[in-house]
Amino acid sequence: MIVGPFRLDIANQCLWRGAREITLTPKPFTVLRYLLENPARLVSKEELLEAVWHRHHVSDAVLKVCVQEIRRALEDDPRAPRYIETRHRLGYRFIGKVAASPAASGVPPELPPLGGSPCATRPARLVGREAALAELRGHLDTALRGQRQVLFVTGEAGIGKTTVVEAFLAGLAEADTWIARGQCLEQYAAGEAYLPVLEAFGWLCRTAKRARLIESLRHYAPTWLAQMHALLSGAEREALKREILGATRERMLREMSEVVEALAAGMPLVLVLEDLHCSDYATLDLIASLARRQAPARFLFIGTYRPGDVLQNRHPLQTVKQELQLHDLCAELPLAFLSEAAIVDYVAARFPESRPPAGLTRLIRQRTEGNPLFMVNVLNYLVTQGLWVEIDGRWQLAVPLEAVELGVPQKLRPMIERQIERLSRREQRTLEAASVAGLGFSAAQVAAALEQDLVTVEECCAALARREQFLEVGGFVEYPNGQMAERYAFLHAFYRDIVYQRIAAARRARFHQRIAEHGEGSYGDRAGEIAADLALHFEAARDHARALRYLREAADNAARRFANREAIAYLTRALQGVEHLPETERDDARLAILEQRALVRRAMGYDVQGAVQDFSLLAGLARDLGRVEYQIRALVYLSIVLSWTDLERCLATAEQAVELSRRLDDSLLRAHARGVYGHWHSLFRHWRMEDVDASAEALEAATGAGDRALMTLHSSQYACFQFLRSEYRAACVAAERGMQFAFETGDAFEYMLNQFYRALALLYLGRWGELWRLLGSGIQMAEKNAHPFWAMLFRLELAWLHLYIFDFGRARLLCEQCRCEAWGLRYETGRILSLILLGNAHAGLEEQVRAHDCFAEASALCDERRRGMDWLLKMPLHHGLSGYHLARGDFEKARREGERVCQM
Repeated sequence: MIVGPFRLDIANQCLWRGAREITLTPKPFTVLRYLLENPARLVSKEELLEAVWHRHHVSDAVLKVCVQEIRRALEDDPRAPRYIETRHRLGYRFIGKVAASPAASGVPPELPPLGGSPCATRPARLVGREAALAELRGHLDTALRGQRQVLFVTGEAGIGKTTVVEAFLAGLAEADTWIARGQCLEQYAAGEAYLPVLEAFGWLCRTAKRARLIESLRHYAPTWLAQMHALLSGAEREALKREILGATRERMLREMSEVVEALAAGMPLVLVLEDLHCSDYATLDLIASLARRQAPARFLFIGTYRPGDVLQNRHPLQTVKQELQLHDLCAELPLAFLSEAAIVDYVAARFPESRPPAGLTRLIRQRTEGNPLFMVNVLNYLVTQGLWVEIDGRWQLAVPLEAVELGVPQKLRPMIERQIERLSRREQRTLEAASVAGLGFSAAQVAAALEQDLVTVEECCAALARREQFLEVGGFVEYPNGQMAERYAFLHAFYRDIVYQRIAAARRARFHQRIAEHGEGSYGDRAGEIAADLALHFEAARDHARALRYLREAADNAARRFANREAIAYLTRALQGVEHLPETERDDARLAILEQRALVRRAMGYDVQGAVQDFSLLAGLARDLGRVEYQIRALVYLSIVLSWTDLERCLATAEQAVELSRRLDDSLLRAHARGVYGHWHSLFRHWRMEDVDASAEALEAATGAGDRALMTLHSSQYACFQFLRSEYRAACVAAERGMQFAFETGDAFEYMLNQFYRALALLYLGRWGELWRLLGSGIQMAEKNAHPFWAMLFRLELAWLHLYIFDFGRARLLCEQCRCEAWGLRYETGRILSLILLGNAHAGLEEQVRAHDCFAEASALCDERRRGMDWLLKMPLHHGLSGYHLARGDFEKARREGERVCQM
């Protein structure tokens, strides 16, 4: 296209003025081209953003910057425009005269790109993959009939997995199909939980379907929407935090399945996750969950991976795939090497009018074994070495075939290394810094690593991408601090690995350091959002202090996504890194990280034995170091975990914490230890009111100070003691405060425990309407988040309420729903309580034989425990027995049981 003295070179994506090349970065070039293709027409901002950034959500400011760059290149004054006119708040209009480029324009011939133009030419069509594409289309057809499909496309590096998937997707109409794509990133250890899935849906949220998708996520999958911070305002994040409190891994898996089915009901959904050999455990759990769902869905999942890497690294993907195959829930599409006939087709498509001798394609097949990546690089090598040349418009060998055979390297690596060495020093250094940033990277990261100007780096990357040498354009990124930069990606992970391994260790570490520091600076107080990436770079830079900091933040991020395995993996990595800290810092770091890992294991009852082991290890380490405060905290938490499995050891551990706390001049910690001990002793042993009063007074002083985690524990224990003292209003206040503390710290267990105590207090205060609403929300929360223990306890409290209002039939139904023979130790109290309340319901319905059976079974279970009954069980048991004996005419026994109730 000719615009005044300028010529737009579409093929090479550059702008000429006479013989002078004017460099435009990729996005401004695309904007200019779009305006030139729509001359004299007002193009709205929305149209430009969709046309140029159709897979990204960017602000108007980005478009404004692009137009400014175009105007500088065209020497156009916005106040008196000759080419681009701005229509305020509407868009832009190209007002210059546009002419087609003549066949012979008189300008100098275009300079060939480094390495020769054929290296920058992609094949006209995909060759040798017709069967694979047909199989992909077959799975799509099956999915369109409502039968969900899970397909793994497999093959070694360079076999063309991504190329095949891209060719398949290119045949789909995005307007009529949800197409979501994400990529797993290689990590030193466990990857970031659900990262490729969040990336896939994040991309969808930046398309024209954004509003529909966000609404679906809000309705069906709020736990997932809460992870996409960029899509939410502060108020929305706070509201979602309250809505998803107590969520679990099971809820996240269920919600993603539900949103997939909801989206697929409107139009087919294709979800592609690449490089699953680098995937995290949580993503594999999700894939298995999606495959096992029985509901019909027009859903096709495609995952790519390298089988060799999976087997070598013993990646759990192998087990997941085998289990799904066993139940006929997935299929595998292994890609084979290209045949010699396919190589002939490729050469013909890439080099029209070529005359390759019969032995050349056979030689390429022998040397590459039909690996497409190796084949392309062999052809590139032949061109750049002058062995395969264009003469009079026809491509042919310039030397005998025997010379070609001697010249072609036996392996791919030396061939690629020679290609790298032919680049300019500036391009080599740019690629080196890019390889440190990752498979995909922004020009801003590379500029930071090289300490160069961003524009200079973007020009270098754009030139390599135009020639399709090592890089391709990957979009646009806008950092939280307002910086904007182009994104690029290596054409293949193999290229990135070779470049990375060529870098000297010291320079590599320096690049990692600068890239990490750029991430810190560009994200500011939001750096925690990329904690896993920052930890990786700081580890490689040997900046161990900051690496540990971000590993702990990455663990927090994983825990918020209920991906406990990933969180534990990060913290285990952090514990290993402690050894690299200065000796004076190691003890504190080791104690803090070990406590954090133990708390992750304790959360929501996950890995009870692991939590016991970690808290015991923490207590022993603190004892050896003389850190009594850490030892007491470890013992307190250990007693909480042991309360689920070993009541005797629970009490002994809490008592040990009390004894240790007497050595410290720390009233808060003493109160904490005393309160926990009193709490368990009151629950699991005969209790005396003076002990309850002493524990309540100790905790009363502690609930207004200390960190939120301890205050949450104090509040639930204080509410318990106030209930025992019959101070029901004070118990309500303490429980409400505990619920707020638990919400702020995200501790769902303590939130529901305080909710439970508040419900008991409301029951005895006679505030039954408020109690009804509280129990309704509690049951809903417990069921939505897969907490059967709490759902059972809240239902029993609801049954208790129905007994108080003489609705014995409803009370019986609720108690029968809660009966279970395999509750185990943790559910023992609930089992006994359900029997007692059920006995009361039968008695109220004048079913005296059934009432007797329930009370007898409950009494037998209490005797089996060989300890005093829980205070929770005493009142309903004695009340029920009093009514039972009264109905039988045994007034003396009824009187004794009634007196016991009055004494409470």
